[in-house]
Amino acid sequence: MASIVQHLIPESQTLETLVTASDEMSLQKALELMIEHDFSQLPVVDKDFKLKGPG
Repeated sequence: MASIVQHLIPESQTLETLVTASDEMSLQKALELMIEHDFSQLPVVDKDFKLKGPG
């Protein structure tokens, strides 16, 4: 079942506090962020903070 990103992110998070992975970030760093925040996945964004994905 597909989910809309806005439904998965708490309203209390802002662009400044949202935990994301950069499309240039190493896999190791992304995994460290996931472990640190107890997340099973992270949104991946580009340098303009636009969500990456199929397109």
